[in-house]
Amino acid sequence: MVPDDTALHAEEDRRIVHRTETAAKERILHEIQQTLNEKRVPAVIRGDERAVDHARGKQPRHERDQQRDRRNQADEPDAAIERAALGIAVIHIGHIERCGSAVNWEKQIITIPGQDGNPVGYIAAMPHVYPQNFPILSDDTPREERQSRFFQALLDETGKQNTQQLPVVLMAHLSVESSDRTGQDDSAGGMEFISLSTLGKGYDYLALGHIHCPQTLKGSENHARYCGTPLPVSFDETYPHSVTIVQIRHQGEQPEITTRSIRNPWPLLTIPDTPVPFDEALKALEAYPDHEQTYIRLNVLIRDYLAPDCNEKASAATRGKACRFCYIKCTREQQEQATPETALTIQEVKEMSPLDIAKRYYREAEGEEMDEELCTLMQEVITQVHAKDI
Repeated sequence: MVPDDTALHAEEDRRIVHRTETAAKERILHEIQQTLNEKRVPAVIRGDERAVDHARGKQPRHERDQQRDRRNQADEPDAAIERAALGIAVIHIGHIERCGSAVNWEKQIITIPGQDGNPVGYIAAMPHVYPQNFPILSDDTPREERQSRFFQALLDETGKQNTQQLPVVLMAHLSVESSDRTGQDDSAGGMEFISLSTLGKGYDYLALGHIHCPQTLKGSENHARYCGTPLPVSFDETYPHSVTIVQIRHQGEQPEITTRSIRNPWPLLTIPDTPVPFDEALKALEAYPDHEQTYIRLNVLIRDYLAPDCNEKASAATRGKACRFCYIKCTREQQEQATPETALTIQEVKEMSPLDIAKRYYREAEGEEMDEELCTLMQEVITQVHAKDI
């Protein structure tokens, strides 16, 4: 079978994009390498998001253990950093290691050597763990205090090793209350919020991960910060990205925090700025400059549903261009209601059927009536739930 011209063009476009993206990644790694060399960074500590525990899943224990074992082979350098030949140690903290029922604190506490080999500081490193899954350190530990007691115990153990009163950095992968979550998507798995005080006392700087927006936390007196991601990983992350450089000369002193922006060779762009009908968005995509290397999301306003061939049309519009179409963001058009819904009393809600409540909610949220097919599906779900309750 001979491939048609469309398939050949698509394959060639993929090859061009792959070569361009590879070159862009190498440029980014080179910039990071220069920064690390200038600051003489001896090590990179990585708390991997892939190490999320499976408390909310149904994965068998033996599969979880196998995945954990594979992750824990990763005192080996990260492949991308190894390719960039940064010449630094990469230490992977994937889970809380235990010796029987006791925590192996040595695995969570990393000594940072200076150029002469003597310690210059300590890092107490924590991967992401759901609050309810922290180890119970004593029989009298209430469930809601597992997390706070663990962090304080980790800092206390670090203090025992830190006989020279050197700077201590606490690393944690979590969400702190009042942090700026602009552009963040926690729809997969979710993320609890904790107070800054939950993380204990005894650190000179708190290096936080998970939230992509770079920020120094209010109330931390410049001692706690999300460095964010060096590049955006979502089209909604429209703020500037950077890397954070922190210098702590002596224990108890104020950290010196500076940032350095990383030029993004492949920016993420939503066009147009506001949602418009698909045909208008497609014209804007067709008019986009041929030479601009950009990932593009179309911002489309729909009344009912998007036509099945819209993605194909958008992809065709970028053929021969340096940009790359990714997907369509759909915003449903709000239809004006003839009369606004009146508020319901508690008694009225009790007298309504689940389907009537769902139809009312859909009407208020979408500006239109729920169609017959969706009503049927909703009623089937309601019937199944009732059957389980009997």
